[in-house]
Amino acid sequence: MSGIIDTVGSKSGIVGSDTYPAGHVCKVYSATYTATHTVPTSFTWTNVGNGGTGELNITCDAPHSQSNKYLIFASVCHSIQTGSTLMFRLIDGSNSIISQGDTAGSRTRTWMGRSHYSTDASPYIIENTSMNFLWSPNSTSAQTIKVQCTQHDNSTYFINRSHNDNDANWQARATSSLTIMEVVG
Repeated sequence: MSGIIDTVGSKSGIVGSDTYPAGHVCKVYSATYTATHTVPTSFTWTNVGNGGTGELNITCDAPHSQSNKYLIFASVCHSIQTGSTLMFRLIDGSNSIISQGDTAGSRTRTWMGRSHYSTDASPYIIENTSMNFLWSPNSTSAQTIKVQCTQHDNSTYFINRSHNDNDANWQARATSSLTIMEVVG
């Protein structure tokens, strides 16, 4: 046997091989988006990063078992000055939705999002929306996971910057990230 012996309670496995007990994290993937992105208007779903360098999507290697799952963590920094609703969703490489809320009338089904501001937000604030989900793709193929965003009217949302975005040392730029852990099933 090679690798590092990993013992948790009465379960043990070999780190660095194909043998892990159920529930162990066997691979970790991470993507970071540090640039800025202006979110399109009127329910146009777009990848966070909008095709730029560092877009929030990851292609994970093929899992060793069909029963393995992906624990997904996303953190997106954003801002707006006027009232609108910003929504996010997770999709896979074939653009199928990984997770979304239940159907309820004409409401948009999303993974998570910010509700409509009843009054204007501060033009200097950068907010953070974080989310997590345990996904069971039931596959032994490589999986691509993407974070997408949309909003519902003609307001302007920004990713990783404030609405005002003055060139001053009291203004900030932020980082958004996507982390995926493959978990043994």
